[in-house]
This record gives sequence, C-alpha cells and structure tokens, in this order.
Amino acid sequence: MAVALIRERGTGDHALVDTGEEDEYEAPEGRVLYRQHRRYERDRTLVARKKAAVRKSTGRLACEVCGRDSAEVYGVEGVIDVHHIVPLHKVGQSVTALEDLALVCPTCHRVLHQHRPVLTPTELRLSMQHRH
Repeated sequence: MAVALIRERGTGDHALVDTGEEDEYEAPEGRVLYRQHRRYERDRTLVARKKAAVRKSTGRLACEVCGRDSAEVYGVEGVIDVHHIVPLHKVGQSVTALEDLALVCPTCHRVLHQHRPVLTPTELRLSMQHRH
C-alpha cells in the first residue's frame, strides 16, 4: 500500500500532484526540536567592522551584487549579510581580513550559496548583468 502511494504521489516537495482542485493543506508545526550541528567559528567583530568600514567609505550598506540598500528600499537600515568570498569550508581554519568579506543582501546571499561550487559576489553580479 505504502509503495503504491509513493509511486502515485512521489516523495518530497516536488511530489505534489495537480488534481485541478483547490485543496486546503494543513500540517502540524511548532514542536521544539533539538539538533546537533557542526558549524564554523565566526567572529562577530569582523561583521561589525566590515559594515562600519563600508558605511564610512560609501555612506551606505548596499549589496555588492544587486546594489540594493535596505534603508532605501524598505526604510530599515542594516538588513545586510556579511559573506565570506571564499567559503570557510574551503579555507578551513584561517585568519580572515575585511577584504575577504563582502556585503550582500539576504536574497543574493541565498543565491550565492545555491550554486555548487558557491559563487563569488562578482560572479553572481556578472551573471545578473548578462541576463539584462
């Protein structure tokens, strides 16, 4: 029975079958889950110093890929991520300088990490320019 359902519906997010009817879907959420992760150490002072250095030199905190500044677009300053140009999983334990970091908006940051290998901000910016 279960095998027949999997074959009929598939698995995962891409398994939705369009029946032509609008169905309401409900699912339980909100349970507290505990996970154990391996993560790379980050220095929050580098983030603050990178933002301060860019603000001092440009007067704003704009994405280095798309150029958007959250203060101008949304009226909320500082919605910007600090991205390692060369991912930490590639360099391993090392010393990070401000020039090793880039300011990117959350959307561009997610797109950078969607690619394998991870794109640099410059590569994504050039890719976007070629699409327009």
